[in-house]
Amino acid sequence: MTLLEGVGKLEMGGLLVGSYQTASELLQVWIYRQERGFDLLVGSTSSGNHPRPHRNIVSHGFESVAELLEALASLDQIYKVSAQELLDLPTTLQKAIPAQMDMLARQLQYAGIQTKDSLELAPKVDLLEFEHNDTAALEDDDIQVLAD
Repeated sequence: MTLLEGVGKLEMGGLLVGSYQTASELLQVWIYRQERGFDLLVGSTSSGNHPRPHRNIVSHGFESVAELLEALASLDQIYKVSAQELLDLPTTLQKAIPAQMDMLARQLQYAGIQTKDSLELAPKVDLLEFEHNDTAALEDDDIQVLAD
């Protein structure tokens, strides 16, 4: 099933997993459904000599499917994948264990992101902010994870 179809079928405690290979990086996407909403984790590993080989996002607490889809559509401003390619991404549904999801989030944070808040304070990457700011002038090294 596609990512778009999977988001609609995702039940509490479920995990939607997919990956996308571009010419320059492997993009891995995890969407975790919790009681309070959705968590979005994106891991990127560059296959070339990129100055930042890991550009990862950990974002907690999307309250609705619409808010999650809006954030997913904004990823094309960070990664070399169109919104439509991302929504059409083949995915699988899995049962998630909260402790494993916390460990994955910490690993992604350690590998390549900075947040202003600790994971315990439920940081949320403000992907929607990218739509309102001019990010075209930013280099990859200038893109950082934003937190509420």
